[in-house]
Amino acid sequence: MTAQTVSILNEIGQLYAFDANDFAERFDVTWERITNKTGRIKSFVDLLMGFECALKAHIALAGQRDLHEPKQTYMKIRKASHSISQLASAATLLSDRGLYEQIAGRLDSFSVLIRYSLDAYEAFFPWYTDQGSARINYSMTIGNDVWIRETRELLEPLMDSAYKLVTGEVADIEHLFDREREMQEFVETVVAKGAR
Repeated sequence: MTAQTVSILNEIGQLYAFDANDFAERFDVTWERITNKTGRIKSFVDLLMGFECALKAHIALAGQRDLHEPKQTYMKIRKASHSISQLASAATLLSDRGLYEQIAGRLDSFSVLIRYSLDAYEAFFPWYTDQGSARINYSMTIGNDVWIRETRELLEPLMDSAYKLVTGEVADIEHLFDREREMQEFVETVVAKGAR
């Protein structure tokens, strides 16, 4: 097993990478089991969240690699919120931007707000709200198994590249305890106080 970097940004990257994996696994379990449209849309939101978390992991881990200030890197993540295109734009862990651009191009029109049935119907089925035309074509995206499989496949290299940096052994146990104290202080001063 490889040695793991110990830092606040590595810890943040690890948390996001693990979250991405959890969302991806939940999507994998629910996608085939749920066959109604709104259920499929909600399952797809898990996939969106997987991408969001993986991109946030990439931002944190690139900040670690490039020795950026943890607070500034965390604020960059927070500022992008749920925007896949903003997160993909801010991600720099991979030197080849092709994957980031492909993800942004494919998922930019989606929002995690489609997890609510009313928002999903407004986005995909305009006849429900009499808006005239759908913002997103359901049958070309979420309703298309090929499109879904291709989208799911894009998440794997994103997660794999993050996992390589956040898994492994910590050589110095004292350093690990120091990192835990630093992380606690970071959470208390930056995260808990709204990262002002």
